[in-house]
Amino acid sequence: MVVSLVARSNILTRHKTIIVTGSNVGLGLEAARHLVRLDAVKVILAVCTLSKGEQAKGAIEASVSRKGVVEVWPLDLESYDSVKAFASRAEGLPCLDIVNENPGEELTVTVNVVFTLLLAFLFLPKLRETATKHNQEAVLTFTSSLVHYLTEFPERAKKVIFEALRDKETARMDDRFISSSAKPKVIINNVNPGFVATKVGSRTLVHAAEGGVGTHGSYLIDCKPGQYVRYLIMPMTQ
Repeated sequence: MVVSLVARSNILTRHKTIIVTGSNVGLGLEAARHLVRLDAVKVILAVCTLSKGEQAKGAIEASVSRKGVVEVWPLDLESYDSVKAFASRAEGLPCLDIVNENPGEELTVTVNVVFTLLLAFLFLPKLRETATKHNQEAVLTFTSSLVHYLTEFPERAKKVIFEALRDKETARMDDRFISSSAKPKVIINNVNPGFVATKVGSRTLVHAAEGGVGTHGSYLIDCKPGQYVRYLIMPMTQ
């Protein structure tokens, strides 16, 4: 099923400008490789270490035999200034069709939540501009995880959630990692790649990136909308 979806994505990713964060290793790297193979006009690898990004670029070009498509841009998701600078640079692109935010296996709310969402908000004007210009939806997709079902996340009931998260006396860091994991102009979704080999899981990122109104607001699992954990969608009084 996933293989056929990736083949179909060729039509939906062709000539698109795409940003993939966390793309020098793992799922991000393999997703970027697929997107280059599927005729994206520009795939930007957003990485913390430029040398590692250049290595990833070389590996993609060698395996796909397409040059002049991949660019490497610096992005440190632990730095407010870096996030702002990256978003400002993206504003200068002729267009921005797809963003895959794939922050990686970090144990910090700063990386997986605060600055990942800040970057998303900063991207939205450019994504909307592109969608309006080309009369088609742009896509903003986040790589998430099935293990969000396993966290209790008691801080959600606090009046100021981030203040509760800062309390060193009550912090539960193992649980913390699990926690962080009209017709719209910009399709926004979350994708769970599942417990699979990296090359297989990366194809689910490509499926999420192809968007489709039916995926808007969805938690995607096995390339179709699944169910969020109950407390994320129920009123706080329940």
